Amino acid sequence: MNVTKVNILIYILLFATNVFSQLSTGERSNTVADCANAIEIIHFNETNIQFTGSYGFLDELNDINSNSFEQNSVWLKLDPQINGEMTIDFQRLDNFNFEYYLFIDSTGNFCTDDYEDLKSESLIEQGEILFKETENFNPASPTKLLFNSKSNIRYYLLLHSKEVHQKSLKLIFSLNGKKKDAQIYVQNYKRNAKQKSVTIKLRDKYTKKAIIGNITVAGLKVDNQLFMGSDFVFDAYNNRASEISINAEGYFLNISENRISALNDSEIIIELEPLAVGKKLKLEGVIFQLNSKDFLPISYVALKHLLEFMILNSSINIEIHGHVHAPGDETSVKAKKLSENRAKNAYQYLVENGIAKNRMTYVGKGATEMINPRPKNREEEELNRRVEFLITE
Repeated sequence: MNVTKVNILIYILLFATNVFSQLSTGERSNTVADCANAIEIIHFNETNIQFTGSYGFLDELNDINSNSFEQNSVWLKLDPQINGEMTIDFQRLDNFNFEYYLFIDSTGNFCTDDYEDLKSESLIEQGEILFKETENFNPASPTKLLFNSKSNIRYYLLLHSKEVHQKSLKLIFSLNGKKKDAQIYVQNYKRNAKQKSVTIKLRDKYTKKAIIGNITVAGLKVDNQLFMGSDFVFDAYNNRASEISINAEGYFLNISENRISALNDSEIIIELEPLAVGKKLKLEGVIFQLNSKDFLPISYVALKHLLEFMILNSSINIEIHGHVHAPGDETSVKAKKLSENRAKNAYQYLVENGIAKNRMTYVGKGATEMINPRPKNREEEELNRRVEFLITE
């Protein structure tokens, strides 16, 4: 699926303090106002960025500059994959002031490294763009940021406003240089020569060709890191259950669990299903409180993957389906209402994080489509309590 223009409207879902206290850093980093959850820009055309109105969970600007305090920020991860020049034109869509900080990721672990060590070596450009308040507002001419790009280097862009608002800014990207061949894009993250390796490959389910996608891997000591490529090599650790989450443009979100051994080199080939109208997918990892529409905190990891999927595939529309476990009560009004509220909660999460309402609908299926009408254990019951999304356009 070719997307010529990606419009990202980014909001932040604010969590209660007591929920944050129950989560690990990775689980609670559910906001693009934090570096670890930066939105990765793949399509370098035009992107509309909406400020979050918050600094997220961490005041990272203060870590970088002790004289500054983060108030309203958005983090972007840039991987242009060219040897040449990149230009970013900033054009406001509303009347406000903002700052930008451009960092080079020379380690591959920029967001998890000590910021004290990054102040001098990683910050390659910064500036403040001021706009004068006028009675009749007219967008100012774009302000250009020009820098040299290398195909094996990623960049992080922090956009920050000292005012609390959710106003918008247009970013217009221009690339000038030689594009890296992306047909097979191997990322080698093996660090220990004594360890066996595990190779993960992304392929089209039908053509078997390589696919470029965003991937996160839990269980291989690279948790909470985002990688992009088609083939990945990691150190293998014994008896590790590894969860692999993949987002690729034009393909369904894929979340799978794999058992990895350190006794031998191994290879995992993950075949992704191309998007098509009428196809439906279960959203793995969404868990609800018993007899409630409320998500358990761990569900926000899966919901964030769905958010990224909607951003990456900005031309599709979906219908969100909620399901409950209620044997013998399949058509009751109570079961249908609960399932509808569960679907609505997922819908509301996406809306609050900037996905347009006209791209989504939601519906409650009650208990009419249980996977296991006569479950033998709790695991089979949980398969009945689920959220699915259907591609409608």
